[in-house]
Amino acid sequence: MSETTEKTRIQKVTEMEAVKYEIYISRTDRTPVLFYLEESDFLSLLDAMKEVKPNE
Repeated sequence: MSETTEKTRIQKVTEMEAVKYEIYISRTDRTPVLFYLEESDFLSLLDAMKEVKPNE
């Protein structure tokens, strides 16, 4: 599974029995960001993002 936008890529990585998510944020004005989250942390992040409303 991979979702890509102009600046962001999210890739599901399965290693043995563990699932991680690789998140890459490309930025032209600063150093790009690459980080990994375990599946439970990634799902927690998604839940938290659902609660945030734009322009708040």
